[in-house]
Amino acid sequence: MAKKYLPKSSESSAAEPARRVFSSPSLELHLSRSADQFECVQLDEPQLFFGDGQQCVDPRTGLAAFGPYNKSGAANQAQLRVGIVGTSEEIEKSFALLQKISGPVGQDPDVDGILHPSFPGLNSSRPFSVDVVTQSSWQKSVSAQALHVAEKCGDPAAQFAMLSELFAAPVCALGKLEDAPNVVLCAAPAWVERDLLKAACAQILPTEIVRDGISAEAEGAREDCATQAWNLSVRLLYKAGLTPWRLAVAEGDTCFAGISFCRQQESASPNTWTSFAHMVTDLGRGFVLRGETFERTPDKEKVETPHLGKDQAAELISRILEVYRANAGSLPGKVVIHKSSPYSDAERLGFEHSLRGIERHALVSVMRSGVFFLRPGREPLFRGMAMPFGEKVGLVYTSGYVPFLRCYPGQQTPHPFEITENWGSLTFQEAARDLLRLTKLNWNTSAFCAEVPVTLDLPGNAYGIFKILGLEYRVLEDRYLR
Repeated sequence: MAKKYLPKSSESSAAEPARRVFSSPSLELHLSRSADQFECVQLDEPQLFFGDGQQCVDPRTGLAAFGPYNKSGAANQAQLRVGIVGTSEEIEKSFALLQKISGPVGQDPDVDGILHPSFPGLNSSRPFSVDVVTQSSWQKSVSAQALHVAEKCGDPAAQFAMLSELFAAPVCALGKLEDAPNVVLCAAPAWVERDLLKAACAQILPTEIVRDGISAEAEGAREDCATQAWNLSVRLLYKAGLTPWRLAVAEGDTCFAGISFCRQQESASPNTWTSFAHMVTDLGRGFVLRGETFERTPDKEKVETPHLGKDQAAELISRILEVYRANAGSLPGKVVIHKSSPYSDAERLGFEHSLRGIERHALVSVMRSGVFFLRPGREPLFRGMAMPFGEKVGLVYTSGYVPFLRCYPGQQTPHPFEITENWGSLTFQEAARDLLRLTKLNWNTSAFCAEVPVTLDLPGNAYGIFKILGLEYRVLEDRYLR
């Protein structure tokens, strides 16, 4: 329910521009003109569905109480079938890791018990009701001597070929089994680059990289054992094709996509860029698409960020719609494009050309704001606090004080995101709610939420993996990249 903390500025009117364009005043100037009066609304925390259709706002609480939303895969089995590839010693350590998360992991007494609860165990009993299964036929041993030879190889191409033979070939063999596992632990030494392993196994089976019996995602994160078990379990469930949770308010025909750019460092030209799109459905399924490579001409551009041409922008959106239709069976009823930079005129025209058949669509520019706000007391503003500047643009806090947790789970003062442009049919509050909902769909973590909407956070090093794979790879499910 919206709460107005201060009356609207007397300067606001229906004639106010519906968006901020490149030449509009900065946010600081906008606030200085109406700092004594502006409107705040509190957006509701997105509810999540778990097992048996039960709802909760917190992933760990919901999983502990009701279990995953979808407990069975394509074979209608409540199993998480795990293969392991590595040296004999590393296979034993990985097996011990699976045994550990299949049982309860107690809470660390030195951490906050609400933020870091005990882990109940991923097994056939409640709450998860999902069996972690592995067997000897799903375990492929890698020669320690061959790994040593690959480590000493100074030719990157030859080293990639060796790693493909050592890891990707066994993963491929597992994928061809009649009763194949649905996710594989690649137990690799520390010198093996993550991108090389992910690229070698792309589109064979989803993989989780393990080093010395610990998930590589937990390295350096200083997570307690229970939190490591929570996060690893969520990643394995998602990679295995199961659904840990889904948004309670999901229309089932909504497509979100975040557009980003990466400069090709290996190119002779410093102005060669490649576009990427992270497409996510409101039911939680995600894909990463590689767009076209293009030359940016900074001497002719007035802005610092790269931009697509009209045809490139149209082609990228058309490809997003094709991927959505191929997996959903029909075109989406709503499409929202996110960028962390302004839209050029050419980009907007290209995007809108490809979206002309989608009645509900929006082009939203989302940037981290340098401005932050304070409220009385010791705690920061609430997560979900939004401040509209007209009907289309404004600020929204995706991090902040969370009443359910009775604290602010972050370490630094939270800064809001600023919706600076909003072309299309969405109001500011609709666009802001979408951003909040998308912080709940990051399958790398079981935390209450992520700070960055998943569309603006490419999984893994997508650019590095696509670079290794080459131009023939244009689309990958994001569970192969995580």
